[in-house]
Amino acid sequence: MDGVVRLGRRVMAHRRLEVGTTEVVGTVVAVGRADLTLRTADGTRVTVPVGDLVRLHAVPPRRTGRGPAHLAVSMDDLARVTADGWRAGDEAALGDWLLRAADGVTGRANSALVVGDPGRPLEAALPAVTDWYAARGLPAMLQVCHGAGEPVHAHAAGAAALAAGMRPGMAVLVMVADLQSVSDMARAGAPAAAQAAAPASAPRAAGRRSPLASVSVSAAPDEAWVQAYLGSKGVSPRQLTAVRGLLESAPRQVFASCRDDAGQVVAVGRLAVSTGWAGLFGLWTDPALRRTGVGTSVVAALLDGVDRHTPALYLQVQDDNAPAIAMYRGLGFVDHHRYTYLVGSRP
Repeated sequence: MDGVVRLGRRVMAHRRLEVGTTEVVGTVVAVGRADLTLRTADGTRVTVPVGDLVRLHAVPPRRTGRGPAHLAVSMDDLARVTADGWRAGDEAALGDWLLRAADGVTGRANSALVVGDPGRPLEAALPAVTDWYAARGLPAMLQVCHGAGEPVHAHAAGAAALAAGMRPGMAVLVMVADLQSVSDMARAGAPAAAQAAAPASAPRAAGRRSPLASVSVSAAPDEAWVQAYLGSKGVSPRQLTAVRGLLESAPRQVFASCRDDAGQVVAVGRLAVSTGWAGLFGLWTDPALRRTGVGTSVVAALLDGVDRHTPALYLQVQDDNAPAIAMYRGLGFVDHHRYTYLVGSRP
């Protein structure tokens, strides 16, 4: 059960009855020593004694409409999927909200994921969030999802947080795609996407060839991968323990590295795989080799071998990173929603 039960994850619980069994599908909102509580699609909370469990397994989010899997999912459900690919070591539930802390490494792992009902009025939920983060020496921070064309204050929690004095931070675009289509484009080199990502005035990398033959994939990051990630994200070496925990926090993950002829890492990426979904994280390419196909080769290597039961793909990109967004759109990604961090003062 420990490998399946995580706050915010959607599961199917097969429960023993006096005669036969029954199935309950819902999102995990509380985990105790003797039972777990699921929130079903209609908002009902069902507590299942651990002793009654026959089987428990993760299931993908419920479909909200017709069409391909990557489009038939709600904003809140996709937010839970993306959270499952980057799990903080310190988590707690506030109703449906997920509080997360990981030594300050990345906003995703150190913010309250605002989805569903916090189980109390917003005017009481926000101080509870502030107190939880203050106890960890961190400023309160909310990750508030909103429509791709809407402002953050269109969300009730966003409006309440701004009114309470929290300030807007980074805005992030969440993009989705059919995994097989992206894989096919990446394997082909996606030249159109690479060209679209490059501003007309951008200089081309001179004297460097694309070392595509040196892409390697592994189930865990080696030291060179980690150091490249630390440098690209500006993470302090003192936060290495938190970084390693986050990198290996998904149900399953794959890491790709591209090295040049001298053995130097010039591009990295991570794929986090959950039930029905996979997410691209930590994509980085040496600036001297951008727009040469190196980054695309890393994506192709990450997606190679993902089974057919994982049809949908997501990524999160800072919404002012126009070159990256253009490249992702060229690979077949489309906008799903945005989220904005709302930040309180330091304790």
